[in-house]
Amino acid sequence: MSRTKLYLRLQSQLIFAAVIGSCIVSSATSMLARANYDSSANNITQSNLAEAGGVEQVVLYDALTKTTQGQRHGGQFVVDGGWQVTGVEDMIVYDLGRYIENGSAELEVRNFKPDEQSTHYRHHFLSMFRNPWGNHHPVENQEIGWDLHAGFNYGEGVKMLSWTYDANTGQSTVVREAWDKNRVYRLKVTWQGRHLQYFRDGVLYVTHTHDSDMQLRYLFLGRDFTVSADLVTDFKNNQYPALVVMPQLRVDNGLPTD
Repeated sequence: MSRTKLYLRLQSQLIFAAVIGSCIVSSATSMLARANYDSSANNITQSNLAEAGGVEQVVLYDALTKTTQGQRHGGQFVVDGGWQVTGVEDMIVYDLGRYIENGSAELEVRNFKPDEQSTHYRHHFLSMFRNPWGNHHPVENQEIGWDLHAGFNYGEGVKMLSWTYDANTGQSTVVREAWDKNRVYRLKVTWQGRHLQYFRDGVLYVTHTHDSDMQLRYLFLGRDFTVSADLVTDFKNNQYPALVVMPQLRVDNGLPTD
């Protein structure tokens, strides 16, 4: 092969390699730009969420649409969104991963009318505890929590029970407000230090003040593990069989502005 032909062949190969290299660099640059854009968009979303909540930090957000971030034991996801108890042991349990001393839990519910739907004396349909065993009659004296009840004992209303057992300051309030099972209600429970409050649709119904601070970590949905003191409701009957928990369960670290 002459030197001229060899030179031309090498030149064409170098040009081809340069073109391929340019394509690779262009593709990599495009991918990096897209990754940066996606990351930026995600950061913007998180920033907006944090900004919208002010000092609040979202600890748990569960859409409850076909799946859950919690540990689910039975129940069903309904077609139009949300989760519902279908059996006596059905529940969803969330471990927030740390103790929240200044926070709130918020969710929407529907198909809830205790005076028509209750099947036992007590139903513990929403509660939070410091410890994972979910029983508001513990032997261990450091349990802290709150527990929303429905049932025969409370007619058309609900009972909010809250306590800090280390200071023996259990309190309970029955709210005898009617419910419409065709409506959607927004429930919110807030706690800050020694104070706890319960809201329905933005209206404050309960304020409890304890002798020591509340520290909460585990959230129970549908039922908990409490064995009622009357030994009639019993462990397997404290679930609420009709309530539908709507999408967008949320727990915040930080006091809401309601």
